[in-house]
Amino acid sequence: MFAHPLGPTHERLDGFVDEFDSFISFASSTLRFGLLVMLGVVRFAPLVVLRRLSTFEGLSLEDRVRVIERMAASRVIGLALVLVAYKAIFSLLFFEHDEELAALGYKNERHRHEGVPRLALAADAGEVAE
Repeated sequence: MFAHPLGPTHERLDGFVDEFDSFISFASSTLRFGLLVMLGVVRFAPLVVLRRLSTFEGLSLEDRVRVIERMAASRVIGLALVLVAYKAIFSLLFFEHDEELAALGYKNERHRHEGVPRLALAADAGEVAE
């Protein structure tokens, strides 16, 4: 999802975790509970998808990718929806940064969306609070 020729830096990915945490902290308790349940589904998906007695974090990178791919293509709609929910949030946050859009070939010009407010990211939170 975040792959491009230059790839995101480790610092960018670490910052992304903070942005995700900040974004979720403003969500309702019901939404946060739902996202935690979905994380539980991903964590134990290898039991169903690969038929292995392992959690997601206990798998090799190749097997993790296989689990995600099989969840996305699953006929069980709930498995696919878990990925859609997280991918939507990840996309909103990750591609709010102009450098990521530029790395994918998008221009820095956004005339069409000038009047649309942007998401408050973790890096911007300090500026808003002041």
